[in-house]
Amino acid sequence: MAFKLKIPQGKSKNGGSGSRKSRALVWFAKDPLMRLALAAFALFSVVVLGIFSFFFIKYDRMIEERFRGPVFTTSARIYARARTVRPGDHVTARELAAVLSRAGYADREQDSQVGSYTLVGTGIRVTPGPQSYHAPESATIQIHDGVVDSIRVRVGPHA
Repeated sequence: MAFKLKIPQGKSKNGGSGSRKSRALVWFAKDPLMRLALAAFALFSVVVLGIFSFFFIKYDRMIEERFRGPVFTTSARIYARARTVRPGDHVTARELAAVLSRAGYADREQDSQVGSYTLVGTGIRVTPGPQSYHAPESATIQIHDGVVDSIRVRVGPHA
């Protein structure tokens, strides 16, 4: 069985039907200046949202591309105080090897763009690589009884 429900509309204070809100909405929809302002606001919002989306996607892809590779291996490493070694300093070759390894230098068996080191006899030979911040000359540090005896710098391609 079908039935129809009719809800009576109340009269407003002014004698007309409908509430004040509905009349304001009708006036807003009928006024051409208001429709133009609403359209301009909508267009402006779409343009701003489009520009924001474009740059968000652009920089998101850049960040994702950089995070695909090694993140922290390309740091400059020039902001830390350099470890200086002079004749007479108390240090062992193994301690120097550990410091160089933390700085990005590799053992002679591995490749590193920063440089390499080799333990030789009672000392260590340090060879900076092409991405080293320091001079391209290699140096051999001779250590006897835990004290740096001498540092010899070798200039040339096969130092």
